Amino acid sequence: MAWLPASLGLNSTSLAWRTLADSLSETTGAWAQVVFDHLVIPVGSFLLQHTERAVQYTLNGDYEAVQDATRETLTSTLSWLDLTTFQVKLLREFFVIFLGNSLLVLVAWSIYGARIRNKFMSAGRRRGSTRRTIEELRTSRSELKLPQEMDFKFK
Repeated sequence: MAWLPASLGLNSTSLAWRTLADSLSETTGAWAQVVFDHLVIPVGSFLLQHTERAVQYTLNGDYEAVQDATRETLTSTLSWLDLTTFQVKLLREFFVIFLGNSLLVLVAWSIYGARIRNKFMSAGRRRGSTRRTIEELRTSRSELKLPQEMDFKFK
């Protein structure tokens, strides 16, 4: 508790603060253990079991069994989620929007990536030229033609 500032007027070696921190730490640890035991381990074993089954079918060349296992797993997952048709439509639309935005970001990066990289990555190499950087900022700000109330001077 040495990180507490002295301006707060708290005694950093106070037994009450230590007790509170210890009890919060124990409670958090207990909840983490419960979540790990009842959620992470069963989900992980479920996924591992079905992945192993799919790999076994694939390596044996039995692709119809892979399709059946995948279809069975998908059906059991969807029945477990019990989504309405509206929720399925929403998920599909969100997925299409996410996929579209990701594609547009990739296209924009392929076009403007070199400019962005040159603008921000080369600034780290010329650390000694702060005066030149300030002058570049002033000229770029003057090109924007901002109103007078937005005119802030470097002091």
